[in-house]
Amino acid sequence: MDAIGIEINEYKKLCETVTKVKSVLKDDSCSEHEKLQIINKCVDILEQNLY
Repeated sequence: MDAIGIEINEYKKLCETVTKVKSVLKDDSCSEHEKLQIINKCVDILEQNLY
């Protein structure tokens, strides 16, 4: 697979992850604290992958 194909697959994985996180954050079974932890973890992961 070439570099563009790899980037496309990574983008697809990112979109799937964002969709899953959005559904968790919309779910009322999670507390606000749990939602904040999820958001912070996502930000940490994004920062690691962007730099």
